[in-house]
Amino acid sequence: DAAFDILPESATYNGITIATVSGLLRNNAQMTSVSIPTAVLKVSAKSMFEGCTNLQTVNMPLATFATTTNASYMFYGCANLQSIDMSATTFASVTNVDYMFENAGGLPDPDTSEKTFIWGDVFPSSVAEPTSASGMFKGSKFLEIDLDALDMSNVVDFDEGCANSIVRTFSMNAGDISAIANLNKAFKNCLYLNSNTTTFFDAETFA
Repeated sequence: DAAFDILPESATYNGITIATVSGLLRNNAQMTSVSIPTAVLKVSAKSMFEGCTNLQTVNMPLATFATTTNASYMFYGCANLQSIDMSATTFASVTNVDYMFENAGGLPDPDTSEKTFIWGDVFPSSVAEPTSASGMFKGSKFLEIDLDALDMSNVVDFDEGCANSIVRTFSMNAGDISAIANLNKAFKNCLYLNSNTTTFFDAETFA
């Protein structure tokens, strides 16, 4: 197992300052856990953990993405996720969450062990107001996806948002759903969801 403990802003990884580089830990198949306690990330969270196929634990309780606008592909392909602690992490400026959790593994609920994703639990301090969320959970392994605590009212695109996933329960504020312009194929090939089991969505989102 490989654990990476990255200290605040001045820390480097392979000689590169972590605070200023997009995709710094991308495709690190050996990494099983990472700790970035209080770093201030100044450029982008895009592809930060993309392709870290054995990553299980992410500990970033006080990390600040104060000026970061792009969190797309952040956990793309993290198939073995078990725990994410971003309990006081800020995403104040993030607008792009495209494919953020595409092909990502589920987070076991501590009570039921079922793999869930509840935005308010993972990012309780987030005030993100994304405008683009295409493929956000495409192909993911979450049985439950709950976005009630995320303001999606400014999202234009949620196309293929959960396509090809195994989600059984999906929740989003009804007002946010009506505001999204593009829900094309949002739940395409979701075996456990259809227009009869998920309210507020038109049949076209499942086609």
